[in-house]
Amino acid sequence: MLICVKAIVEYEKQQALDSLTHILNKIILFTYMRGTGGANDRGKKFNQRV
Repeated sequence: MLICVKAIVEYEKQQALDSLTHILNKIILFTYMRGTGGANDRGKKFNQRV
């Protein structure tokens, strides 16, 4: 029983980590696209706000 619970907790942690990484990648990609689109000032302001 304890092993089962531990496995579920580990799985949940991994899922949370995956979604967090996914969100971070999206943010990084978005800011990178904005930053390289000749809008460096806007990109920097956006980074500071986040």
